[in-house]
Amino acid sequence: MRLLLQLPILALLSVVSACPGFAEPETATGKVKHAYDDISGSCDDFNDTIKSRGLKDPQGNSHPGTLGWTLCQFKASITDTKAPVNRSVKDERKCLSVEIANLELATDITVVVGRWNHQRDQLSESCRKELKRIDSEIHAHEAHHVTDCQTILNEQKEAWARQSHVVKVCGSPSQPDSALITELQSRISDELRTILGKLNHEMEYRSKETHEKIGYGTPGIRCSSCAY
Repeated sequence: MRLLLQLPILALLSVVSACPGFAEPETATGKVKHAYDDISGSCDDFNDTIKSRGLKDPQGNSHPGTLGWTLCQFKASITDTKAPVNRSVKDERKCLSVEIANLELATDITVVVGRWNHQRDQLSESCRKELKRIDSEIHAHEAHHVTDCQTILNEQKEAWARQSHVVKVCGSPSQPDSALITELQSRISDELRTILGKLNHEMEYRSKETHEKIGYGTPGIRCSSCAY
């Protein structure tokens, strides 16, 4: 017997890479979102604020000791909300199964950057060079994390495509199909959360590995270059 199962429409988000870093230019991927935390005061005030409070992300969370905060958000969803369900009854057991064929995996990358609101009409040449130096380090550092995020996503897509993914639930022959369908939907949701968990874990590992290789970037502005 063939049923037409209404699969759950899922868009499960999981913030995974909250690593101290710096802003990746939007033109690098076309998918990087930007937010800024403007910090006023002197150059020393800026550095002190970064050390004690850190920057604030769009949710209002503070991240002490960070000039930047990168979020790699993985999403898993089922694009086709209907799929044929196989129904079988054997050995006093009734089973329903469905293959998850139309899975969509994606990622959103958001970079929050602490920015010095110097409120000066003009900057000295040495200060402009210092801020340019920081900007260059920002781009070089964060490019590694953006690459990690995208690479992990592509690897998961390839791994998923190499195998079939059938979800199956069983119950007594007297159990209504509707109850088994509800359980089947729950199992599918669990499967997607498992995928996101794997992506999260891998991103955390890659972030640590990247920092071991390239370090954490510049600790702040060299204020001697921006003195009046």
